[in-house]
Formats: sequence, structure tokens, C-alpha cells
Amino acid sequence: MKNLLGLALVTALLSGCIAIPTGKSKDNNPASLIKGDSNVDNSKNDITRVNTRGQLTCNSNEVCPELDIDWNKNQGQYNVSFHLYDRQQYDLKEFTFIVDGKTRSFSTIGATTTRNINNSGIYESTNNAEVPSNLFSQINQAKNIQVVISTNLGDITRDMLSPNKQSDAFRLFRRAY
Repeated sequence: MKNLLGLALVTALLSGCIAIPTGKSKDNNPASLIKGDSNVDNSKNDITRVNTRGQLTCNSNEVCPELDIDWNKNQGQYNVSFHLYDRQQYDLKEFTFIVDGKTRSFSTIGATTTRNINNSGIYESTNNAEVPSNLFSQINQAKNIQVVISTNLGDITRDMLSPNKQSDAFRLFRRAY
């Protein structure tokens, strides 16, 4: 019992002495850091890259693509990438979004990259495309969204949003949009 009480006392004393600045400090005076003075300058936005990444809706026996959106707009376009994890390597050639029956297709930029994850025999195949910002406003207001990924092994079609279910990719998109 004495050991437990002693350990709790030492832990409390040590944790009260730790001061970690969480940003650029206005004042590096150790006394002000320990007192907990507001020492973080939030006047500048230091975030340079924001991405959301989530899976489309899939059954347990299907290849389940992940949609990754880089939210840094470049000349009115966003970089969107898809990641496939499977025992086979895929060459991703084109992404098609079917938003409430309207089809928008985008060719990939460059070659598909593949990597063997920890020598497990599972490969990550990745490629990306630039999509215009007006597609995102259509996705945000949509009732039904399908994504078709054209590969060397055939098309992979998955729901991003259906009347029954929102995919993780759609929920994360909505949160960031």
C-alpha cells in the first residue's frame, strides 16, 4: 500500500513539472511556461497539407478502394488518389464518378505506383487524378454516388453514397467540405 501511494505521489509531482509548448512560443521564459501562460502564437496557420482518406462501401470478399482527397486546391482543382490493397498488382488508369446518374471521368496522372506492404504479399496500388472543384459541390448535394476505377484487370465499381449507406470516404468528405 505504501509503495502504491509513493508511486502515485511521484507520478503527480513529475506530471506537474512537465511543460510542453504546443506551437511557436511568444515567450520562452521557463517560469511563464511552467505557470501555463498562454504562450502559443496562433496568428499564423502552420498547416500546409490537409487530406481525408476513407474506404468506399464494400463487401467483405471484395477489393475495397480507399479514396484520398488532398484539400489544397491547385488552380481550381483537387488531387484525388485511390489506393487498392490486394494480392494482385493493379494498374489504375481512370476514375469515374457517377453522381446522381451524371458521369464524370478523369484520367490518371502518370504511372500507378505499387508497393509490397511489409513483404506480406499484399500490394498497395495507387494513382491519382486532378478533379475540378465543381465536382465536390455536386458530391456534397448528391443522393447517390458510385465510383468506377478502371484498371488493367477490369473495372472496380463501388458505392460512395447510396440511399442505404454512406461510405467512410463520403463521411470524411462531408466533414472536410
